[in-house]
Amino acid sequence: MKLLYGALVFFLFPSQALGRNYIEVGKKVGGIKRFDPYAISSGRYVSSQTSDGLYLPVIIDLKTNTRTVLKKLHEYLKNSKDSGTLSYAEQLKLKLDGKWKKWYSSKIISFDGLNIVGLLHQGVSQGLNGNPSCKKCGATALKHKRTGKYYCPVCNRYLLPSSYLKIVDNYYLARVNLKSKKSETIKVEGSWQTGATDFRKKIVYIWKEKKIKSKRKRKIKILQIDFENMKKLSATEIDMPYRDKNGHLTVMLSRTGKYLVFFEYDEYSDTKKKTGYLSSPTGRALIINTSEMKSRKVEIPVTPYGFDIDESTNLLAVGSNQAGELWIINLIKGKTIKKIKIARGVFHMVFSRNYKYLYVFNKRTFDTYLWKNLKKTNSFKVSKLCNGVEKFLASEKMISFGDSGKAIIGVIKKSKYGPWGSSSFDDGFQILNLKE
Repeated sequence: MKLLYGALVFFLFPSQALGRNYIEVGKKVGGIKRFDPYAISSGRYVSSQTSDGLYLPVIIDLKTNTRTVLKKLHEYLKNSKDSGTLSYAEQLKLKLDGKWKKWYSSKIISFDGLNIVGLLHQGVSQGLNGNPSCKKCGATALKHKRTGKYYCPVCNRYLLPSSYLKIVDNYYLARVNLKSKKSETIKVEGSWQTGATDFRKKIVYIWKEKKIKSKRKRKIKILQIDFENMKKLSATEIDMPYRDKNGHLTVMLSRTGKYLVFFEYDEYSDTKKKTGYLSSPTGRALIINTSEMKSRKVEIPVTPYGFDIDESTNLLAVGSNQAGELWIINLIKGKTIKKIKIARGVFHMVFSRNYKYLYVFNKRTFDTYLWKNLKKTNSFKVSKLCNGVEKFLASEKMISFGDSGKAIIGVIKKSKYGPWGSSSFDDGFQILNLKE
């Protein structure tokens, strides 16, 4: 599709002549604790939690409207022991002996109908090498026979366990076959965050940030893991601007996995001057071409809450929640080629299956734009999700599947204080069909 964009950056106010409705209210999915779904396949499966107080992971099949309730992910592993269920005294003894292990959290990142893949976070104690010293007076601490705690015989007080016990983080990528119950794991030392999953290539990107405050240096380390063959691939380190405030990152992967993007968050420090906290440079997005892991940085607006990529034209669309602007960025040249005014309060954005339309979701309306010229063709009022709701109280969480034409938002309930609404965490989520 040829886009009618020139190189000149200017503001365009889209046409308000609206046509047919491109967004259709689909079915509701309940029986979960909170709206926190995570896409674990390309358009078919999402994961959430049960609402029975156990908060067990549940996989929901959007095609058949069925669900599979799982055990906690670490319970499928061979080394599934969790010391966190023991008494304080028992845990302290294990920590001192270097045998304490606790599973903190887990996140399912992929499901193909048979195999679950997840990232798990575990804490492990390192144990003691001799008696610790009192940090106040330097005396060697003694172990109390009854409590098992260490105390200073000079200061006559207990030492804080955190002063002599060290807990290290371990992360595991695990794959479990639900039929055979066979599990495999890869250990990844250190503290990592889930970035994005390429369901086609069966690769997950995890990342961590390293700051050296004295040198004002900041690096992003990205690790690729092949979860079909359960092996680590390349690790890449990329410099990012050092930030004293804001700058935390949101990650996305384009539809076929061509681009991995990290967006820096910023917000207005001065609403009159329209300036953010980030300067020298202002907020940036790190654009990575995954075939070679080569990167470039491009300028982005404050509060980049909505974004998607048209891979056919290598164009990135980014919406600003505070500024009410839509920026179109050429990823090959690294330049903004167009800006238009949109409604403020944008919180999500996705292209249609064939890149004909761009759906922009804000606090009052869900707007459809014709991508070739950015003319608004339809505006879907949020009142269609819940009678009496004129706008959302805050930016809502949403996930979408552009290649299958679906978006998911929490079930909206009206506030008793006015014409506002927000997700009701105990009522599941609402599926929206994105028509073409």
